[in-house]
Amino acid sequence: MSDRVIPARRALAGGVVLVALGVALPLAAVGLRGRVKAADPPPLDATQPLRPEMVVLPPGEFWMGSPEDEPGRYNNEHRHRVRIGEPGRRTFAIGRTEVTQAQWRAVMGGNPSLFRGDRLPVERVTWYAALLYLNRLSAREGLASCYRLEGCVGDPHDGAHDRFTCDAIESLEGCSGYRLPSEAEWEYAARSGTMSASYAAQVGAELSDIAWFGANADETHPVSHGLPDGRAASPWKLYDMLGNVWEWTESKSPEEGIKPHQSDAPLLRDLSDARVSRGCGWYSGAGRCRVAYRRAAASAYGFSDIGLRPARTWFLDRPNSP
Repeated sequence: MSDRVIPARRALAGGVVLVALGVALPLAAVGLRGRVKAADPPPLDATQPLRPEMVVLPPGEFWMGSPEDEPGRYNNEHRHRVRIGEPGRRTFAIGRTEVTQAQWRAVMGGNPSLFRGDRLPVERVTWYAALLYLNRLSAREGLASCYRLEGCVGDPHDGAHDRFTCDAIESLEGCSGYRLPSEAEWEYAARSGTMSASYAAQVGAELSDIAWFGANADETHPVSHGLPDGRAASPWKLYDMLGNVWEWTESKSPEEGIKPHQSDAPLLRDLSDARVSRGCGWYSGAGRCRVAYRRAAASAYGFSDIGLRPARTWFLDRPNSP
């Protein structure tokens, strides 16, 4: 299996590096909850960072999946060793937060979300629409797209009715632009060097302190970065890796009991209708808000609990990369 992963410049000695693709500014309060799409959306809030803030993660190895004695464990969480990147050569970067509605609107022009607010995570995003957004974001920044989409129909802004789907998708090797993380990359980022069911204990917190989920939320909440009432970050300073909205990955949904994808290379080899989403959402139970939990979702699924977090390949041994 090919190992298609990752761009970055300098070696990372076990730490994380911020890629300054946008400036995180103080955010004003949002309480807007709109269930009907407005004909004339309000102007974008000028204080919102409209480009993703990316964090370059250190290459390394980790145990993917869950131990057999973990409460709530499913048998498709087979525990196995996975290598991410290669020291001194390559790794990957991932968004510090989920993609916000302001960021989506800046690129796509519309908004598929049920709950409305520039600081809220975009939701009702199909897997295909997520790829389209990432391609357009790449083009906006002069980067090579990571996907070729063909035969696409529907409205990517309408998550309820005319869902956006494509007949054919090709993953473009060596792209410098934005993409979805593989399932292994997502779990590596979410674990942030920890081994437990969530990273809550490692940051001195409870699950409700790090995640918006069924016990403390009845809708999405603003992405947590920089907010006094936000959820606590992971040890690698990533926010909402659990809770708020599920996050699409590139990986195909496996059959029950089969090992998840075993390398850091994104898996995009066929057009089966199911893909893996990770991280649990605003109405999920605590048992699903575990780092190892895996949800299969139809690629055209676009309900109010699913969004995305961008990733980029990053080469450590190439000057001025990516």
